[in-house]
Amino acid sequence: LDAKRIDGLIKGEHDDYLLLYQPHDAVGNQLNFRTFRKKDPLLLSSVMPILEDLGTEVHSERPYRVVLRHGQEFWIQDFEPRFPNTAELDLDAAAERFQDSFRQVLERKGENDGFNRLILTAGLDWRQTAVVRCYAKYLSQLGIPFSQNYMEDVLVQHAGLARSLIEQFELQFRPGMRGKLREEKLNVCIASINRAVARAKSLDEDRILSAFAGAVSTTLRTNYFQRDGQGRPKPYLSIKFDPSKLPEV
Repeated sequence: LDAKRIDGLIKGEHDDYLLLYQPHDAVGNQLNFRTFRKKDPLLLSSVMPILEDLGTEVHSERPYRVVLRHGQEFWIQDFEPRFPNTAELDLDAAAERFQDSFRQVLERKGENDGFNRLILTAGLDWRQTAVVRCYAKYLSQLGIPFSQNYMEDVLVQHAGLARSLIEQFELQFRPGMRGKLREEKLNVCIASINRAVARAKSLDEDRILSAFAGAVSTTLRTNYFQRDGQGRPKPYLSIKFDPSKLPEV
Protein backbone atom coordinates (compact mmCIF):
# COMPACT_ATOMS: atom_id res chain seq x y z
CA LEU A 1 0.00 0.00 0.00
CA ASP A 2 2.85 2.39 0.76
CA ALA A 3 4.44 1.54 -2.61
CA LYS A 4 1.15 2.31 -4.37
CA ARG A 5 0.98 5.72 -2.71
CA ILE A 6 4.57 6.51 -3.70
CA ASP A 7 3.72 5.41 -7.22
CA GLY A 8 0.81 7.86 -7.16
CA LEU A 9 3.21 10.64 -6.15
CA ILE A 10 5.54 9.72 -9.04
CA LYS A 11 2.66 9.85 -11.51
CA GLY A 12 1.57 13.24 -10.18
CA GLU A 13 -1.85 12.01 -9.09
CA HIS A 14 -1.36 13.82 -5.75
CA ASP A 15 1.18 16.15 -4.17
CA ASP A 16 0.98 14.16 -0.96
CA TYR A 17 -1.01 11.43 0.75
CA LEU A 18 -2.46 11.47 4.26
CA LEU A 19 -3.80 8.41 6.05
CA LEU A 20 -5.46 8.16 9.48
CA TYR A 21 -6.15 4.57 10.50
CA GLN A 22 -6.16 2.17 13.45
CA PRO A 23 -3.65 -0.70 13.27
CA HIS A 24 -4.92 -4.23 13.90
CA ASP A 25 -2.65 -4.48 16.94
CA ALA A 26 -3.61 -1.04 18.32
CA VAL A 27 -3.60 -0.67 22.08
CA GLY A 28 -6.33 1.38 23.78
CA ASN A 29 -6.96 4.69 22.03
CA GLN A 30 -4.04 4.39 19.63
CA LEU A 31 -4.39 5.62 16.05
CA ASN A 32 -1.80 6.03 13.33
CA PHE A 33 -1.45 8.99 11.01
CA ARG A 34 0.84 8.50 8.04
CA THR A 35 2.06 11.15 5.60
CA PHE A 36 3.69 10.60 2.19
CA ARG A 37 5.66 13.40 0.54
CA LYS A 38 8.26 14.05 -2.14
CA LYS A 39 11.77 15.31 -1.31
CA ASP A 40 11.33 16.79 2.17
CA PRO A 41 9.58 15.54 5.32
CA LEU A 42 7.07 17.67 7.18
CA LEU A 43 8.58 19.77 9.97
CA LEU A 44 7.55 18.50 13.38
CA SER A 45 7.16 22.11 14.56
CA SER A 46 4.45 22.52 11.89
CA VAL A 47 2.72 19.18 12.37
CA MET A 48 2.51 18.85 16.15
CA PRO A 49 0.34 21.94 16.83
CA ILE A 50 -2.10 20.87 14.10
CA LEU A 51 -2.49 17.34 15.47
CA GLU A 52 -2.87 18.61 19.03
CA ASP A 53 -5.52 21.16 18.05
CA LEU A 54 -7.38 18.35 16.29
CA GLY A 55 -7.80 16.84 19.75
CA THR A 56 -5.12 14.15 19.69
CA GLU A 57 -2.01 13.55 21.79
CA VAL A 58 0.99 12.45 19.73
CA HIS A 59 3.03 9.74 21.44
CA SER A 60 5.64 9.11 18.75
CA GLU A 61 6.79 9.79 15.18
CA ARG A 62 8.82 7.49 12.96
CA PRO A 63 10.29 8.90 9.72
CA TYR A 64 11.22 6.65 6.79
CA ARG A 65 13.35 7.91 3.90
CA VAL A 66 12.72 6.09 0.63
CA VAL A 67 15.20 6.55 -2.25
CA LEU A 68 14.44 4.94 -5.60
CA ARG A 69 17.15 3.55 -7.88
CA HIS A 70 17.12 6.63 -10.10
CA GLY A 71 17.61 8.84 -7.04
CA GLN A 72 14.10 10.21 -6.49
CA GLU A 73 13.50 10.69 -2.77
CA PHE A 74 10.32 10.33 -0.69
CA TRP A 75 9.46 10.53 2.98
CA ILE A 76 6.93 8.49 4.94
CA GLN A 77 6.24 9.80 8.44
CA ASP A 78 4.25 7.61 10.79
CA PHE A 79 2.73 9.44 13.77
CA GLU A 80 0.99 7.78 16.69
CA PRO A 81 -1.79 10.10 17.85
CA ARG A 82 -4.24 9.04 20.54
CA PHE A 83 -7.84 10.15 20.86
CA PRO A 84 -9.76 9.42 24.09
CA ASN A 85 -12.99 8.30 22.39
CA THR A 86 -11.58 6.20 19.55
CA ALA A 87 -14.09 3.40 20.18
CA GLU A 88 -16.98 5.80 19.43
CA LEU A 89 -15.59 6.98 16.08
CA ASP A 90 -16.84 5.95 12.67
CA LEU A 91 -13.20 5.79 11.68
CA ASP A 92 -13.68 5.83 7.89
CA ALA A 93 -15.77 9.02 7.99
CA ALA A 94 -13.65 10.56 10.75
CA ALA A 95 -10.42 9.86 8.85
CA GLU A 96 -11.65 11.76 5.78
CA ARG A 97 -12.60 14.80 7.86
CA PHE A 98 -9.36 14.62 9.87
CA GLN A 99 -7.14 14.33 6.80
CA ASP A 100 -8.93 17.15 4.98
CA SER A 101 -8.74 19.46 7.99
CA PHE A 102 -5.04 18.69 8.51
CA ARG A 103 -4.31 19.52 4.86
CA GLN A 104 -6.32 22.77 4.95
CA VAL A 105 -4.45 24.01 8.03
CA LEU A 106 -1.06 22.85 6.71
CA GLU A 107 -1.68 24.76 3.46
CA ARG A 108 -2.87 27.81 5.45
CA LYS A 109 -6.37 27.63 4.01
CA GLY A 110 -7.86 26.89 7.43
CA GLU A 111 -7.16 28.19 10.92
CA ASN A 112 -5.47 26.21 13.66
CA ASP A 113 -7.15 26.48 17.05
CA GLY A 114 -9.11 24.45 19.56
CA PHE A 115 -12.31 24.55 17.52
CA ASN A 116 -10.68 21.92 15.30
CA ARG A 117 -11.34 19.43 18.09
CA LEU A 118 -14.93 19.46 16.82
CA ILE A 119 -13.71 17.55 13.75
CA LEU A 120 -13.57 14.35 15.80
CA THR A 121 -15.75 15.12 18.83
CA ALA A 122 -18.75 16.60 16.95
CA GLY A 123 -18.28 15.01 13.54
CA LEU A 124 -17.88 18.36 11.76
CA ASP A 125 -15.78 18.95 8.65
CA TRP A 126 -13.32 21.83 8.37
CA ARG A 127 -15.81 24.22 6.71
CA GLN A 128 -18.46 23.57 9.35
CA THR A 129 -15.84 24.18 12.01
CA ALA A 130 -15.03 27.49 10.30
CA VAL A 131 -18.69 28.49 10.73
CA VAL A 132 -18.49 27.86 14.50
CA ARG A 133 -15.26 29.86 14.61
CA CYS A 134 -16.88 32.71 12.69
CA TYR A 135 -19.70 32.99 15.23
CA ALA A 136 -17.16 32.93 18.07
CA LYS A 137 -15.23 35.81 16.48
CA TYR A 138 -18.46 37.79 16.10
CA LEU A 139 -19.46 37.22 19.72
CA SER A 140 -15.98 38.32 20.79
CA GLN A 141 -16.42 41.55 18.82
CA LEU A 142 -19.69 42.11 20.68
CA GLY A 143 -17.73 41.98 23.94
CA ILE A 144 -18.84 38.65 25.37
CA PRO A 145 -16.71 38.33 28.53
CA PHE A 146 -15.15 34.96 27.72
CA SER A 147 -11.91 34.09 25.96
CA GLN A 148 -11.93 32.13 22.72
CA ASN A 149 -10.12 29.28 24.52
CA TYR A 150 -12.95 29.04 27.03
CA MET A 151 -15.60 29.12 24.29
CA GLU A 152 -13.69 26.34 22.49
CA ASP A 153 -13.71 24.19 25.63
CA VAL A 154 -17.44 24.73 26.21
CA LEU A 155 -18.38 23.85 22.62
CA VAL A 156 -16.20 20.71 22.72
CA GLN A 157 -17.79 19.64 26.02
CA HIS A 158 -21.19 20.13 24.35
CA ALA A 159 -20.21 18.55 21.04
CA GLY A 160 -23.73 17.34 20.30
CA LEU A 161 -25.05 20.88 20.65
CA ALA A 162 -22.29 22.19 18.36
CA ARG A 163 -23.41 19.63 15.77
CA SER A 164 -27.03 20.76 16.16
CA LEU A 165 -26.06 24.43 15.70
CA ILE A 166 -24.42 23.57 12.38
CA GLU A 167 -27.47 21.52 11.41
CA GLN A 168 -29.71 24.53 12.13
CA PHE A 169 -27.41 26.86 10.17
CA GLU A 170 -27.43 24.56 7.14
CA LEU A 171 -31.19 23.95 7.33
CA GLN A 172 -31.83 27.70 7.35
CA PHE A 173 -29.90 28.31 4.13
CA ARG A 174 -29.55 25.07 2.16
CA PRO A 175 -30.81 25.78 -1.37
CA GLY A 176 -33.62 23.71 -2.86
CA MET A 177 -35.45 22.65 0.31
CA ARG A 178 -39.24 22.94 0.29
CA GLY A 179 -40.50 25.55 2.74
CA LYS A 180 -42.67 23.21 4.82
CA LEU A 181 -39.99 20.53 5.08
CA ARG A 182 -37.39 23.15 6.06
CA GLU A 183 -39.71 24.54 8.74
CA GLU A 184 -40.48 21.11 10.18
CA LYS A 185 -36.83 20.11 10.38
CA LEU A 186 -35.86 23.48 11.87
CA ASN A 187 -38.50 23.19 14.60
CA VAL A 188 -37.15 19.79 15.64
CA CYS A 189 -33.54 21.01 15.54
CA ILE A 190 -34.20 24.20 17.52
CA ALA A 191 -36.13 22.26 20.17
CA SER A 192 -33.14 19.94 20.53
CA ILE A 193 -30.81 22.93 20.89
CA ASN A 194 -33.00 24.53 23.55
CA ARG A 195 -33.01 21.30 25.57
CA ALA A 196 -29.23 21.05 25.30
CA VAL A 197 -28.74 24.67 26.44
CA ALA A 198 -31.01 23.99 29.42
CA ARG A 199 -28.60 21.25 30.51
CA ALA A 200 -25.69 23.70 30.87
CA LYS A 201 -23.75 23.05 34.08
CA SER A 202 -22.99 26.68 34.96
CA LEU A 203 -24.15 30.22 34.25
CA ASP A 204 -21.06 30.83 32.10
CA GLU A 205 -21.78 27.77 29.96
CA ASP A 206 -25.43 28.79 29.66
CA ARG A 207 -24.48 32.27 28.49
CA ILE A 208 -21.99 30.99 25.91
CA LEU A 209 -24.31 28.33 24.50
CA SER A 210 -27.27 30.74 24.46
CA ALA A 211 -25.17 33.33 22.65
CA PHE A 212 -24.18 30.86 19.92
CA ALA A 213 -27.78 29.65 19.56
CA GLY A 214 -29.06 33.23 19.39
CA ALA A 215 -26.48 34.23 16.78
CA VAL A 216 -27.38 31.31 14.52
CA SER A 217 -31.10 32.05 14.85
CA THR A 218 -30.63 35.75 13.96
CA THR A 219 -28.58 35.01 10.83
CA LEU A 220 -30.29 36.32 7.69
CA ARG A 221 -27.98 35.39 4.81
CA THR A 222 -24.70 33.64 4.04
CA ASN A 223 -22.48 32.74 1.08
CA TYR A 224 -21.75 29.33 2.67
CA PHE A 225 -23.43 27.36 -0.12
CA GLN A 226 -22.12 29.47 -3.02
CA ARG A 227 -19.48 28.08 -5.38
CA ASP A 228 -16.87 29.75 -7.59
CA GLY A 229 -16.43 29.22 -11.33
CA GLN A 230 -14.69 25.87 -10.73
CA GLY A 231 -17.49 24.61 -8.48
CA ARG A 232 -15.44 24.97 -5.30
CA PRO A 233 -16.60 26.66 -2.08
CA LYS A 234 -15.57 30.30 -1.87
CA PRO A 235 -12.40 30.86 0.18
CA TYR A 236 -14.15 33.28 2.56
CA LEU A 237 -17.27 33.12 4.70
CA SER A 238 -19.85 35.90 4.85
CA ILE A 239 -22.71 36.02 7.34
CA LYS A 240 -25.38 38.72 7.67
CA PHE A 241 -27.14 39.18 11.02
CA ASP A 242 -30.18 40.99 12.35
CA PRO A 243 -28.50 42.40 15.46
CA SER A 244 -31.76 43.92 16.78
CA LYS A 245 -32.85 40.37 17.69
CA LEU A 246 -29.60 39.34 19.36
CA PRO A 247 -29.57 39.83 23.16
CA GLU A 248 -25.75 40.02 23.21
CA VAL A 249 -25.95 43.27 21.23
